[in-house]
Amino acid sequence: MKLRSFSYLIKEGFKGLWYNRLMSIASIMTVSASLIVFSLFLILGMNVEHLIEQVRSEYELLVVIDESADEATIQGIGKAIGAMHEVGEVRLVTKEEGLEDLKATMDNPELLEGLELDNPLRNTYRVSLKNLSKSVEVMEDISLISGVVKINSNQEAVTALQNITKVVNMVGFWLFVLLMVISIAIITNTIRLAVYARRKEINVMKFIGATNWFIRWPFMVEGIVIGLIAAALSFGIVYGGYYYVSVSFQDLVGGGLADLKLIETWTIMQWVAISVVVLGVFSGMTGSVISVRKHMKV
Repeated sequence: MKLRSFSYLIKEGFKGLWYNRLMSIASIMTVSASLIVFSLFLILGMNVEHLIEQVRSEYELLVVIDESADEATIQGIGKAIGAMHEVGEVRLVTKEEGLEDLKATMDNPELLEGLELDNPLRNTYRVSLKNLSKSVEVMEDISLISGVVKINSNQEAVTALQNITKVVNMVGFWLFVLLMVISIAIITNTIRLAVYARRKEINVMKFIGATNWFIRWPFMVEGIVIGLIAAALSFGIVYGGYYYVSVSFQDLVGGGLADLKLIETWTIMQWVAISVVVLGVFSGMTGSVISVRKHMKV
């Protein structure tokens, strides 16, 4: 394609946008809304997976030992736990060490002074797992060991995050599909109006021998530009919103989740940028192709 022809096609594409600017704006807004929804669910899904991995990396079972257990029994419990196939590291935390750890986490550790002589804590084993999905089975096996009185874990939190991921992915996918279909339909109508307005010019171009692709390209340019503008608009909105949430995340969650971190802004925004550009261009081109082929039979 010659440079002059290329420039002509681009100019005609932008001219079509201007002539049908109200419908073009409606198309841009609709596609932007679809891409924002997609981006939000993409970000949410990726961050939930990221948080799950953080929880998994720090996941431990806290096995509480009977206070009447002697040294031999305590060591035997540790060996029995360590022999389990799904168990990774097994670390004994004596009640004295547990008291020191508790003091280190308190703002006023002096409140615990004097408990060394009458320590209310118990000896425990901290147990990491090779496969988090086997945690329930491992807990059941450990509970059968004589001398084990209790097992603490944050399995509920992990399960809740996994369930959230499934729901987010399912709802996000179908909502995005619905909005994308609506977007393509609106773009199709926008391009259809442009085709109709130029029907006489198109007939003349066909009469003098213009190829079908030469006639189609201005409308495809129009659809692509709609998609790119929508992608840029949605990316700007999502970027600003995510940046605010990411810097405020620790303050928003607080408590025991304060150590968890979201994916770095620019890291996740690279995925968002690629996704919205590809989807924006795809929706624009799809709408253009449908309108030109089926409605004007160019």
